[in-house]
Amino acid sequence: MGHPPTKEMLNELIVFLFSAEYSKYLNLSGTVEGGGQGNLNVNNVERFVIPLPPLNEQKEIIDYLGRKTRKIDGLVGKVQEVITKLKEYRSVIITSAVTGKIRVTEA
Repeated sequence: MGHPPTKEMLNELIVFLFSAEYSKYLNLSGTVEGGGQGNLNVNNVERFVIPLPPLNEQKEIIDYLGRKTRKIDGLVGKVQEVITKLKEYRSVIITSAVTGKIRVTEA
């Protein structure tokens, strides 16, 4: 049986647990009927089996996941910057083609 959150479980670990894709699946499992949209269901949460390592291990897990998450966030930011620059470049090329500054020929 799962453990309800206690003083022995750090809040940051709970956040990571509920952010995981598997947890999202568990949250919505059994809550959607017909064409409805699922949501967090307290009855489902009560059935969760939540790992509860000692506090020192929880802190290590939180530190590790925090480092990895920051690294991923940094990479996402760089990709978003590249996408923005590519959109600007595309706009410049289209403007140049429309105004006749560059010649468009078929291959």
